[in-house]
Amino acid sequence: MDVVFLIAFIPNPDCIIKSHLLRNPAMSGYLRLTGFISNDTGPELIVDAQSSLAAGSALIIFPEGTRTVPGKPLHFQRGAANIALRTHTNITPVTILCQPITLTKKHSWYHIPPQKLHMTLLVGEDIPIDRYQQQPTLAARQLTQDLQEYFTEELRIHDNPIYR
Repeated sequence: MDVVFLIAFIPNPDCIIKSHLLRNPAMSGYLRLTGFISNDTGPELIVDAQSSLAAGSALIIFPEGTRTVPGKPLHFQRGAANIALRTHTNITPVTILCQPITLTKKHSWYHIPPQKLHMTLLVGEDIPIDRYQQQPTLAARQLTQDLQEYFTEELRIHDNPIYR
């Protein structure tokens, strides 16, 4: 549901999606029509991301690669950092808060929370990537760690119960 809200508020959105979604009979047709970028294309992923950005799109990427597990520390993959660094694109962080907690790995899609759902999207200041000038693998590792720390702090500041 979070991606639906992001798409609604971001002009010219494009998404990096899990490749297995393209094999899901209920979603594959729609996702193929959107032209979203599959995350399993290896080096082509960077080329596709660069093409999307050059066309004026904004890429939506979830650095965890999956839904957050309540009560567990965040653990990000390096894909978002690699794309940002290799396309020379600053990152606009968006923190999504949800009360009551729903649609996590512990909640099935049909689980209806006891009260009305309230989502808050917090858009942070752009994170410039030009300070990550070291070797690309090390830069991606450092940027991923910095993003993980940024979002961990955001969740702590906003006392999000998903992170308690």
